[in-house]
Amino acid sequence: MLKPHFLLMFLLVGSFATAREHTTNWIEVRTSRFTIVTNSSEKQGRSIALQFERMRAVLRQAYPEIQDEPLSPVFVLAVKSKDEFRALEPAEYVSKEALPLHGMFVRASDKNYILMRLDSNSGNPYPVVYHEYTHLFLREADERLPLWLNEGFAEFYQNTQMYSRGVLLGQLNQQDLAPLRGETLIPLPALFAVDEKSPYYLEEKQGAIFHAECWALAHYLLLKDYAEETSKVPQYIGLVNQNVDPVTAATRVLGDLRKLQNNLELYIERHSFDYFGSKISSTIDASGFEVRQITPEQAKEMKAEYLAASGRLEEARALWPSVGQSVLAAADTSAFMPLVEQAKPDRKPLAEIQDASCPLSQILQGASERATEMVDDLQRFTALEEIEHSEFKKNGKQRQSANRLFNYVAEIEQASGGTFWIEEYRSAKTPGISPPLSDTGTAAFALIFHPHKIGNFEFRCEAQTVLQGTRAWQLSFEESPDPRKSFHQIRIDNSIYQLRFKGRAWITADSHQVLRLQTDLVAPVPEIRLQSEHLDISYAPVEFNKLKFRIWLPSTASVQINYRGRSYQRVHKFSQFQLFLVDTQQTVKEPTPQQSPPL
Repeated sequence: MLKPHFLLMFLLVGSFATAREHTTNWIEVRTSRFTIVTNSSEKQGRSIALQFERMRAVLRQAYPEIQDEPLSPVFVLAVKSKDEFRALEPAEYVSKEALPLHGMFVRASDKNYILMRLDSNSGNPYPVVYHEYTHLFLREADERLPLWLNEGFAEFYQNTQMYSRGVLLGQLNQQDLAPLRGETLIPLPALFAVDEKSPYYLEEKQGAIFHAECWALAHYLLLKDYAEETSKVPQYIGLVNQNVDPVTAATRVLGDLRKLQNNLELYIERHSFDYFGSKISSTIDASGFEVRQITPEQAKEMKAEYLAASGRLEEARALWPSVGQSVLAAADTSAFMPLVEQAKPDRKPLAEIQDASCPLSQILQGASERATEMVDDLQRFTALEEIEHSEFKKNGKQRQSANRLFNYVAEIEQASGGTFWIEEYRSAKTPGISPPLSDTGTAAFALIFHPHKIGNFEFRCEAQTVLQGTRAWQLSFEESPDPRKSFHQIRIDNSIYQLRFKGRAWITADSHQVLRLQTDLVAPVPEIRLQSEHLDISYAPVEFNKLKFRIWLPSTASVQINYRGRSYQRVHKFSQFQLFLVDTQQTVKEPTPQQSPPL
């Protein structure tokens, strides 16, 4: 069996330059149900159309009672850049205080429009495809859904993973939980009553919590129905459609809301979440898609129709004076449904904060100094490490789990020019069978802030928050696309693959120590069937009393990987640290040449 080893690699190379592609080419891809208009490539246009058709098949199979034929056509306007998207989104979302958007659904009398942007830092626009089409599909149902459940369903289905003729539903993207960790949940009676005009829906921080909580509650209830073979969610929808208010309907079907809130809070703190697999019964023939190149003028006309349908009539006329009267007539009654960009690095472009109160340069300078101190002063450290390794089946059920204890050593080597690298060693304290996957490099991730590395990443300041009782700045970051500067890699047998990643860092406001790091792949690695890798590291201060030295080191680290159709989770816990500083008389026994078997 191939054993992948997740490693870090440090490469120090010269500066680089990137050339951005500029194009004004537009293409149209038509299926029986969708028309995709995009200024991206034909390949991506076809791919978007295929994903819409696949998602349609999944939802029709899941909800056969909902008929989506015949319906008005669906036009998808997929633009490549943030600026193009912002020129088309509703005016109320353009302000600095508004919750950023990543997609928009607009319904006119004779057409449906979906606006989506393709510059997601995840490199994967399909979550927005699945999210928006779920909204559209549900709008065609006769049943009325309260806003929280409509958003919860869309959030649930946007994590759908397609493979061949199968589908995995209910998979967790760890960043779905990020806005909820360390925050007070919205009380369920308030959640059930939220509408499109509520601050919980429109304002950035509250909106992020609202959408995350909608996902968590929908996931909890849907998977509970699936596991217990009950139908509480359909019963709830049925009562709402009998004009029972959402809070009363929830109490009748789901019971005591205070108990439900407590169960939801416990659910959010879980380390793993179930999901289930299914087969797509219908076959989609992508060879029948019609593709043609259209002119910029034709694309401009469609933009004008979209603006008119979303209520921006003057701008629509300015862009295309002869925009169709049917679109203008329908504009006043058109409804729109936004998809927000939450604080989730695997599916949103990293939002730029224009607030001058966030001193990004100062934060990066301080974090860089802390990383330099670690490399310059710390020779090595040892710790007792507990590793819990779990494997999961495709249906989300745990296949097996094992715990082992190790003596752990991390050693920092530094060359005269300032370059450095970290070696890790483990020796088992308890017996056990080596799993098929191991990960190393946990100690090194905070060193992305080192002066030799920090230039390889783009950082943005998002907000100041309180994490673990400490005031901290929340930053987002993404690694350079240059593979020569890759910080992270996977080794499978004798082959090495570079893994470009992105994520978030929480930096203490007073001393600029790294408090927490979360990372995700910028995009899957299809050649090795690596779908995702999520890393979450928490740091804590470690004292070196003899020399009155204090340093922040990893206390816990969780790695979650979807690889070759299987899911793995490894949780590391560190304790009993010993520090060995440069130029001290203290020594540590050299690691044995024979390292422990892969974990």
